[in-house]
Amino acid sequence: MGMRRVILTTPRLTVTTWEPEDLADFHRLHADPLTMRFFASGP
Repeated sequence: MGMRRVILTTPRLTVTTWEPEDLADFHRLHADPLTMRFFASGP
């Protein structure tokens, strides 16, 4: 487990660096077609 580095903080959002333990959530996010429709596809 690493030490998360905070990149950006707002009243509603905190952006941090990715850590190895985030992999399962990352995969679940990118495997969801409803989520991925908002991501650009192709080159």
